[in-house]
Amino acid sequence: MTLEELRLRDEILQVLYWLKGENLGETATAQQVSVLVGAGPEQIGKVFEMMKLEGLLIGIGEAAVQLTELGHKEGGRRFNDAFADLTHSAHGACGPDCEDCMINGPENCRHHNRKPDWM
Repeated sequence: MTLEELRLRDEILQVLYWLKGENLGETATAQQVSVLVGAGPEQIGKVFEMMKLEGLLIGIGEAAVQLTELGHKEGGRRFNDAFADLTHSAHGACGPDCEDCMINGPENCRHHNRKPDWM
């Protein structure tokens, strides 16, 4: 696998993970993905085939693919790594089921006590 194919694999995993997470679809074609990753459908199709062999994708119908369980896990990891700076909790914010708040109380919660990145 070339460096460009590795880059495309990561991009494809992230795109398919994002599409599923946003309820925009669980399957996609090479043509659809090519618009989002800036590579031609032929090149995307070639990488799709490699990803099927790796167990990251399964073919759906004649042209579409879908993430496997492994593909979903890997896509999520790459997506979270790529967007970590944009998706972290705001200063003093945490969810209603925050373990830190439930166990240690809000005054000792790592989310409440985390300084913003700009400080």
